[in-house]
Amino acid sequence: VLKFSAACLALRPLAIMSVASPSPVPGQYAEGSWVADQGGQGLTCQVPIVGARGAGKSTLLQAALQDAALAGAAGPEEEADGLRLQRAVCDLGRGVRVAADLLELPADERYLPLLTHFGTAAACVIFVVSLADPNGPDDLQRRIAAFGGAPRRGLLVVSGPVGTPPGEQAMERLERLRALAGQCGFQCTRFETPEAMQRGRLLRTICTLATRELPAKVDPLHLLGSGLGQV
Repeated sequence: VLKFSAACLALRPLAIMSVASPSPVPGQYAEGSWVADQGGQGLTCQVPIVGARGAGKSTLLQAALQDAALAGAAGPEEEADGLRLQRAVCDLGRGVRVAADLLELPADERYLPLLTHFGTAAACVIFVVSLADPNGPDDLQRRIAAFGGAPRRGLLVVSGPVGTPPGEQAMERLERLRALAGQCGFQCTRFETPEAMQRGRLLRTICTLATRELPAKVDPLHLLGSGLGQV
């Protein structure tokens, strides 16, 4: 079972780090929440959640844990130096279940040099941007650059309303964000309220994105370079 320590996550001075996705321990979660005893396919992955302060990262993480696709109870939350980890097992159907380690990374500038290492280990990356942030598109570009370029699989989640009637500046930001997502090959979705985000089936969306290039029957060779592990 993965455990964080404040010492290994302290970034003073900055140190290169990666978080290993652990294999689940039988019985670690609610009965029936894992595939080891069911003859199905069990996959593990790491999913960083990044964005500016106040963008809605924590709201997204909590919404993912409300998804009906969650198999059993979520794993215990772990936190150190502002980084939060929550494991959630997603039932994708057809005997496939994915144990996703959702990593909420702080907006702290100290983490920017580490994003490339998180990106290398990740099956996909979630970028969260608030429409209320006038610097949202620029911040998104800055974080993508910190990853060393667009991750191979990305999800852009835009939070907040454009206003009633729609505000011109908010609409311009939204169109710019959509254009950036298109240029990077990211999937893009928007939620006007936290309640809408909770109904958005985010855990299933994340795990489907992380596994979208895999065939129906997974061979270990298919996982090379995918950021996914097999149990």
